[in-house]
Amino acid sequence: MYFAVDDEGVFVTAQIDQRWWQELGVAGLPVALREAQRNAYAKLSVARLVFRRLVGPPPSASAGSFESRHGLSRTTDASELLNSWRTTTAESYQRIYEYERRSAAHARAEPTVVSGPDGLVQLTFEKGMIADVKLTSWRLSEHSTDQLVADIRAALREHGGMAHG
Repeated sequence: MYFAVDDEGVFVTAQIDQRWWQELGVAGLPVALREAQRNAYAKLSVARLVFRRLVGPPPSASAGSFESRHGLSRTTDASELLNSWRTTTAESYQRIYEYERRSAAHARAEPTVVSGPDGLVQLTFEKGMIADVKLTSWRLSEHSTDQLVADIRAALREHGGMAHG
């Protein structure tokens, strides 16, 4: 089982090896789905760390003036300074608001249950992670791999992309 997420942690795709029936069976598939999601986020975390390591910190500014060290404007026009301060403050408050809104929604979120269109899989999400997987086992066989993968992908997309911070 393999999940891919983008650099924001949003679900991109899922794949199941054609040998899943022999290696996992229906009983092993729920654990494999949860593990694939955890692996995808672990890979994303590693990629972010490697990127930061390769790109490194932003170049340090020269000793320069007090204004350049603190990102201040060189202007002495009071109205321009006041407008710049208001813009910066508004952007900061907006970022804080968005962060708090997402955190609160995430904290109070009830478990979400989504099913694939073919009814082969039902996923329960808690705080963005797959908490439970139910399969319609009597409809699954080693020949239903493509249909099962399509059902899993559709359920993940219905959930809203599986975004995870």
